[in-house]
Amino acid sequence: GRASFPTRLKRDSVDLTQDSDDDIKSVIDLTHEDFDPAKKKAKKTLWELVSMNIDGKWNALTAELKRADVLCVQETKTTTAVAVDLGGGPTFATSNVFVDAAGRRNANRGVATFSRDTSEAIDVPSDGRMVVTQFFSGEKGVTVVNIYGCTTGKLFASTRLSGAQRDEHLKKQKAMKLEFEARVVDTVRKLLRLEKNNHVVLLGDFNQTAKNGASFFSELAKLGMVDAQTVQLPDKKPDFDVTYVNGDISTIRARVDYIFLSRDLSRCVESCEVLRDIAGVSDHFPLRIRLDLSRLEA
Repeated sequence: GRASFPTRLKRDSVDLTQDSDDDIKSVIDLTHEDFDPAKKKAKKTLWELVSMNIDGKWNALTAELKRADVLCVQETKTTTAVAVDLGGGPTFATSNVFVDAAGRRNANRGVATFSRDTSEAIDVPSDGRMVVTQFFSGEKGVTVVNIYGCTTGKLFASTRLSGAQRDEHLKKQKAMKLEFEARVVDTVRKLLRLEKNNHVVLLGDFNQTAKNGASFFSELAKLGMVDAQTVQLPDKKPDFDVTYVNGDISTIRARVDYIFLSRDLSRCVESCEVLRDIAGVSDHFPLRIRLDLSRLEA
């Protein structure tokens, strides 16, 4: 059966940009007065997550994708209210929709996480690029970090800018990219330091290949984060599975969408796949992972 995640967080927000880990620990209360272990649902173990860059095209979210326990979308290109309306609908309760909005319609960013079960957000200011949401299954807490990474800006610069203007744009874009990646690494590090419930899923459109983002991926590896698609196919190269296609699949294609798991969660992978049959609306293929959380008990 599917995993059930009753809320176990206080409703205060936590700022993960601070240096102290106490800020995170202060909002996680395993003895919340509203939580009665005797009344909790029978624990289910199979948990399905889907991640997709929809490129602002909300009709990319098919009925199949919306059947996931947790649906994470990137490049929403819209405001919070519109994201809740378009992505949630009758499938997800409004209270279980978490959005870091693009700020305005058609801005090339924005992320949203839709949960079938009750959950809580941990606030991380990120300008439409990151949502952190915490879930619980029995005694196990799992935090999902949904991100939309910064690009290098090279495509925009090469087609619309020239000379000093192009160089300045690339310099600013690189600095923004590095700052965001450092913030992601710091967020994951602090979540992993929690004494309890420190199981982490980092997923989304990273906007870079393993080769171009070698430094970022190296930092994640140092934290013990594991590329979920390599768990079942350990002999494959890091860029083996295309998730992004621009135009004809024979032209521009790359693997830029990922799901990373903390080392303990990597034992729980039931399946992890690129859904190539759901294509044509967005320029990205969705990723789907199924985790058997009962393996955390082993």
